[in-house]
Amino acid sequence: MSKLEKYLDELLIFMADKIEKNAGTTKTIEFNFSFEFIEKYFNADDERFEDGKDLKELKKIINIKDNELIKKVLMKAINEELIKRTVIGGREFSKIQLTDNGFRKSKAIKLNKIENNKKWLKYIFEKLFLPILVSIITVLITFYITSKIQNKNVNNELENIKKEIEWLKQKK
Repeated sequence: MSKLEKYLDELLIFMADKIEKNAGTTKTIEFNFSFEFIEKYFNADDERFEDGKDLKELKKIINIKDNELIKKVLMKAINEELIKRTVIGGREFSKIQLTDNGFRKSKAIKLNKIENNKKWLKYIFEKLFLPILVSIITVLITFYITSKIQNKNVNNELENIKKEIEWLKQKK
C-alpha cells in the first residue's frame, strides 16, 4: 500500500469518526481542510489565513506536515468521489463533505483493520502460544503418569519387602 493510499484511508476514517461523534450525516457535516495562506492587498495590510480546523487535527493524527502530499490525498479522494466540495470558489478545500461512498469505504477499512488484528492474534495464539501450551501439558501428563507408575512400583516393592519380612519372621 502506497503512502497516498494509507493517508487516504486515514482521511476517510477521520471524517467518518467525526461524523459519528457529532451524530451527523454525510450531508450535514462539513470539513475545513483549507491550507494556510496570505492574502495580499494593494492598499491594505496583508491578511493571513491559518490552516483549517480539520486540517490541523488531521495533521496531528497522521503526523504529516507536507501540504503537497495532503493536497494530493484530498484530490485523489475528490477524483474517486469519496469526498466532495460543497462550494465553488472561496478557499480551496474549505467546504468538504464525505460522500456516501467515502463513508462506506471508511467502514470497510475499519472492518479490515479489525479482521487483520484478529488474524494477527490468531497467528500468535496458533504459532506461539498453542505449541508451548501443548508441550507443557504433555510434560505434566507424562510426569504425572511416570510418577504414578513409579509410586506403584515403589508400593509393590514395599509390599514385597513387607511380605519377605513376614515370611522371615515366620521362619524364625
